[in-house]
Amino acid sequence: MVAPPDAVAAAAVGRRLGLPRRVMTLLSGESLINDATSLTLFKVALAGAATGTWLLGDGLGTFAMAVGSGVAVGAGIGWLVHAIRMRLDDPVVASAIGLLTPFAAYWGAEALLGSGVLAVVAAGLYLGHTAPRAGYATRLYEEPIWSTVDLVLEAFTFALVGVQLPWVVRDVVASDQGLRPAVVLSAAVLATAVLVRPAYVFATARFDNVRLRGSHRPVQDALAARESAVVSWAGMRGVVTLAAAAAIPATAGGAPFPERASLQLAACTVALGTLLLQGLTLPAVIGRLGVGSAAQAEAAEDATQEAQARLAMADAVQQMLERERTTWRAELGAQQADEAIDRLTRLTRERAAAAAVVIDPDNAEDLLDDGLTAWAPEHQRRADLAARTARVRRAVIGAQRAALVRRRDAGQIDEAVLRRMLHELDLEDESLSASWITRAGS
Repeated sequence: MVAPPDAVAAAAVGRRLGLPRRVMTLLSGESLINDATSLTLFKVALAGAATGTWLLGDGLGTFAMAVGSGVAVGAGIGWLVHAIRMRLDDPVVASAIGLLTPFAAYWGAEALLGSGVLAVVAAGLYLGHTAPRAGYATRLYEEPIWSTVDLVLEAFTFALVGVQLPWVVRDVVASDQGLRPAVVLSAAVLATAVLVRPAYVFATARFDNVRLRGSHRPVQDALAARESAVVSWAGMRGVVTLAAAAAIPATAGGAPFPERASLQLAACTVALGTLLLQGLTLPAVIGRLGVGSAAQAEAAEDATQEAQARLAMADAVQQMLERERTTWRAELGAQQADEAIDRLTRLTRERAAAAAVVIDPDNAEDLLDDGLTAWAPEHQRRADLAARTARVRRAVIGAQRAALVRRRDAGQIDEAVLRRMLHELDLEDESLSASWITRAGS
């Protein structure tokens, strides 16, 4: 119950103080994987408590079955949902499917004796990785929806603690053991959770240098000692611990569940204690170790990656325009097609010129031809030309989006930079729906 850390508080503090992105990624990733692993072990432990017997082999077999089946079901459902959403052009329906996906993954895995939590994690990882290939409107719809759902669930869970804690204390006082042994147990578990984490983080730090086959992680991505110290202290527990404690059944094998109230009190103590102790002191730890000073260097690296991606996008657009010139001439007429393609080319190259200045201000002219001129889009005289021009613009955006995904898959651009630039393209795509096509229809 007390194993999985809650990355919400750590991420909020880290973003505000400028923690390096690799630290933020580690905190978020370990929370995701540890949640699934710990709840799967929790399920195995509950089964042992319910039957009154515990065999190591049976427990390991149950755990392996839960992991294998859960991951397989989650990945399969993620693949199926992505295939369905790629064929949908209604963002509302696609978003609704996205909201139902975790429940489908959970129930499907549980029906096959797998871990529902691991299934949800696997489906979420697959859909998150393939999200750039889905429709832009779905991403724009889902972002505020999931942010709202996340806030509501977090608030509800901690409100539930406040409601549940008096009942837990009452049950502890009414138990045969009394309050004092439960308080001692809770303090011991809290101390263990706080002290074991630094020992584990530093003992496994050397594994940061391990690179799996096909990995694009740079060597310098390993955590420094100061960063490991911050990770060690960012071990706040929260939602998952409290939810697991609330899920302890009242009875096991027909008898009252042993020490249920004491276990729930220990879980609540760890969650509240780590949030108060580590959560309130984490900013001071980050400031004292000077770990937050990497934000400016990362911002400069992000700017370089973004500029390089914009050059790659401009090259992909230019190739696409030249390939489609003949087709558009047949659809729009030679003069109108050439004018539209020339305008799009100048716009793309002008943006690429700005990116070249970011990469190498002194030799920007060597990256692009001279004579770039600004242009202002002209009002179209006919509605059919506006609609066709919008299709051309969408093809341009599609080429840019594909270039971004290729750089992400090749490990040449950070995921955060990808999502920021992808959001920019999505907004541009949305503006076509709101302006160009609307005017064409009217």
